[in-house]
Amino acid sequence: VQGELIRPFVKWDDEATTVEGVLESIVRANKIAQTNPQGPVYVSVDAGLQEQELDGPIELPDFDALYNQAAPASGVNPEALAEAVDILLEAKNPIITANRIGYNAEATKPLVGLVEALGCMYIDDRGFVCFPSRHPHNLTGDRSAIADADVILGVDMFDLSNTVDAYSSKVRGQRGEGAGDRKLIDLSQNDLAIRSWSRLGGMVAPTTLQLIADPMIGLRQLLEAVNARLAKNPALRKKIESRAKQVQKRKAELFAKQQKAVKERWNEKPISPHRLVSELWAAVKSKPWFLTLRNHRNWPEGIWEFGGAGEFVGHSGGGGVGHGPGAMIGAAFAARDRGQFAVAVCGDGDFQMSSGAIWTAVHNRVPLLVVINNNLSWYNDEEHQGEVAKMRGRPPENAWIGTTTLDPEVDFSSLAKGWGAWTEGPVKDPDDLAAALKRAVKQVEDGRVAVLDVRCKPR
Repeated sequence: VQGELIRPFVKWDDEATTVEGVLESIVRANKIAQTNPQGPVYVSVDAGLQEQELDGPIELPDFDALYNQAAPASGVNPEALAEAVDILLEAKNPIITANRIGYNAEATKPLVGLVEALGCMYIDDRGFVCFPSRHPHNLTGDRSAIADADVILGVDMFDLSNTVDAYSSKVRGQRGEGAGDRKLIDLSQNDLAIRSWSRLGGMVAPTTLQLIADPMIGLRQLLEAVNARLAKNPALRKKIESRAKQVQKRKAELFAKQQKAVKERWNEKPISPHRLVSELWAAVKSKPWFLTLRNHRNWPEGIWEFGGAGEFVGHSGGGGVGHGPGAMIGAAFAARDRGQFAVAVCGDGDFQMSSGAIWTAVHNRVPLLVVINNNLSWYNDEEHQGEVAKMRGRPPENAWIGTTTLDPEVDFSSLAKGWGAWTEGPVKDPDDLAAALKRAVKQVEDGRVAVLDVRCKPR
């Protein structure tokens, strides 16, 4: 059946053999798709069945019936909840990190509440934003934060093994540090979503405690239970207050370091990622912006001021080059319908892979500002080739061969113009960037797709 072609990509599929069966399949598909953990479903309707004449009226299912609705989300097992609270309150230096819950704008409030109640560190996992950037406990960008923790609470994490560096390092066969002596709590529904087209997630995460529950419900349960325990223990509250001051000091030092990096790299040519993000943030911060795409590996933290979850659509699950154009435009549809200003930072390799998606946005009158972070390279691979060269005793300066787009350079402005977008660039002088962005923003405000090519450094 047709469903076999895409079965690894969907949560459920069906191909009914009668008209009545198709209707029941659609009802069931909707219920399964909306039941947590949510995911795509596929119902195939045979062409012959579509063309078949009906003998008479058919009875439609009751789409609004309670039994056709998704079941309520589940919470944490009470015994496991109590154990998690024990671990978190006994920790000397706990940290909370979160991932896919960043889709839900309501996630920020309980996350902030739990972090503040514990007086602990917080970092956003790569690819998502769930926490206010300027919050005094947000250490996103501090690479040593995870290593310094004795307890890690992962909320709706994509891959906890990666979070604790449990995979092989760049030198194949050598394992990363992993969880070590640290205690790892996994609050997610990962083990309820097991169908995949690839070997997703690799090794089993080295968890101390697994809380299988809807992450939003689990967060609220943890917050309530932690607050109840603290209300009865003034000495513990004093300990947490002392820890919070240390975390806040660390945040202040991190932010100062991030701001210093911006100043030091302000006039670099090609344009530094720090200058690019700073100028782009200045151009859109007063608008109802929605970030539909950003650089995966070289996004400088501490510049863009996120308010929390629901402001960034997130990245692909892996390093999928070609993900960007489709993702940023799909999200821009939602932004348009919500009255938001859609903005994206797209890599040059990503844009080359599937630039035709721009036509879809232009055709459907979907306003979008696209800034191409153009480093003239498939840089992720170039960087990897350099590492491999060092390992094998070969000249790393040859890593550019087969990984760069230098001869000829890609004319992104002509490419985007061919799809119907307003274009400009490449912008090479950092002092020209602000004015170019201002012109691009005006085009988006007028309802157009604007693509600005900016020549940038890879890191």
